Amino acid sequence: MTAHPLSGSPVPRRPRGRVALAFAVAVCATIGSVGLTASAAFAADTPYPAAQRYAITPVPDRITLIPTEDPATSQRVTWRADSATPRAQIVEAPAAFGDVQRSNAAAYDVIEVEAAFTEEVDPKTGYVNRYHTAEFTGLKPNTRYSYRVGDATQPVTSGSGASSINNWSPWMDFTTAADGLEPYSFIYFGDAQNYIDSAVPRVFQQAVKDRPDARILLHAGDLMNQTGTTDSSLRIQEKEWAEWYAAAGYSNQQRNVIATPGNHEYNSSTSISPFWKPQFPFPSNGPALADGTPMPEVERSAYYVDYQGVRYISLDSSPLQNGPVQEHVRAAQKEWLEQVLTDPERPKWTVVTYHHPAFAGTGTRNNSLVRADWTPLFDKYGVDLVLQGHDHVYNRGNLITDDDPNDPTKSHGTVYSISVSGGKMYSLNQGQNWTNNGANLRVNGQNIQLYQLIDVSEGSLLYQARLATGEFYDGYRVDKPGNGWNSPKIVTDLTDDPDTGNNPQQPEEPEEPAKDLNVSVNASTRVMAGMQYVSVATVNNDTVAVDMVIETPYGSKSFTAVQPGRAANVLLNSRQTSIPAGEVKVRVTGVVDGESVEVEKTAGYPAVG
Repeated sequence: MTAHPLSGSPVPRRPRGRVALAFAVAVCATIGSVGLTASAAFAADTPYPAAQRYAITPVPDRITLIPTEDPATSQRVTWRADSATPRAQIVEAPAAFGDVQRSNAAAYDVIEVEAAFTEEVDPKTGYVNRYHTAEFTGLKPNTRYSYRVGDATQPVTSGSGASSINNWSPWMDFTTAADGLEPYSFIYFGDAQNYIDSAVPRVFQQAVKDRPDARILLHAGDLMNQTGTTDSSLRIQEKEWAEWYAAAGYSNQQRNVIATPGNHEYNSSTSISPFWKPQFPFPSNGPALADGTPMPEVERSAYYVDYQGVRYISLDSSPLQNGPVQEHVRAAQKEWLEQVLTDPERPKWTVVTYHHPAFAGTGTRNNSLVRADWTPLFDKYGVDLVLQGHDHVYNRGNLITDDDPNDPTKSHGTVYSISVSGGKMYSLNQGQNWTNNGANLRVNGQNIQLYQLIDVSEGSLLYQARLATGEFYDGYRVDKPGNGWNSPKIVTDLTDDPDTGNNPQQPEEPEEPAKDLNVSVNASTRVMAGMQYVSVATVNNDTVAVDMVIETPYGSKSFTAVQPGRAANVLLNSRQTSIPAGEVKVRVTGVVDGESVEVEKTAGYPAVG
């Protein structure tokens, strides 16, 4: 087990007294010039009330891309707006909107769809949230689209002025999934939960900076903190959800969000928050009732999405671990999970996410039902990654039976991770919940905010955990060269940052040999009529014509289009009575395989005289 203690010291700051003094003088002078005092000009600062700050308006906000069951040809989008006629527009992403679209609107095949449904949540703030969901269908795989959401007000047709105001979002872009396994990246976050407005945003932002083309943002539960059903609890939930959307910024509007609920998304031990389903209309392909309709307890919280060669499975661990145990939900999820894992259409890679860890990393926690029901299925059916939250520490490991007997840096089974993105921290335990249950805790850490980047390719998954500062913290690579989900795999620990290219465990791409031109060069000295000469003889032994520039201390000579097999020679008079030993340089240029190549040849000559 590897721990990562962190330490640091304050960075010295340059004194700023003169700047501060100059600013103060300038402010005083300004106030004095208009005849005001500071107390008369401004009232005392007070926090802007959440009920006003986050109130719903007709202008869309909290816009989020939600994956469908077929993300190669369809896309779901959800947003909040006080609108009676919600709708959305989509078009294949053009090079320009604005004036270009106005002057040639017919060239823009904009499709408008009405919202498929609207769901309301009363946060007890004096307003009612209205969440709208629209779905775009008939899309092309692996294609970039522009979309926006709004209502029956006329979208922008002028570039400025009073007529440009309306209730539409700006145009935003996303790319549909490829129809099959193609390389891409996704980002995994542990609990945001606390300090959402202050500590979380930089983590979300840094993650997207590191993988700007990531297609999916995956959250392993406890996106916010407040629970309960009282009016005051609902008001705080509204505030925290507003902060979570603000922390994500535009990220949710350009990438699909996959999320699983944590215990803090439950308002009681058995009742999920009223915000969850309207905000996250995930596919209703989870456990079903006898009549085939979705099981309401876990609809939109237990589901799966096949995206570009990866099956993402969300399981709802709260009915097992929040207590009292919902036995019918527990049994239904276990049965459904096995069905999803034995599906003959299952893609090569499988990622499972839920909240309560199978092997706890803090305190005396012990999520025994999760471990008993699900980990045997993960092992039996070759799940690749299990991404969890809840413990507010970092853990990563695997079953001991999957350890490589010959190499401690390698294993061959499911990898389990726990992470945290927010500012609330717990202390590590001694790893006993891992070791006592047959698991190997390879890496742990505490008092750190992290995000995880996962790069997907045909033959491998590259996982790296990074600190909020962007610093590499932990990583591994899963190599699975076969075609199916059950192909043998090797998991290799990484000790160096794979993005810097200096990881000795990462197979290096062989460097392409530098192109050369086969030209021989010989140099000598001669004495003729009492004068000292330097003689240079070259032969083009290549298959292409070359140009040559022969340079000596006593002059140079150029030759063009020297054909294959031909020579280019020069005899240069030094006009000296003696010549010290030296070197000639020959710059040779030619075209090889359509590419211009330039090389330098040298040859030495002896002293004479």
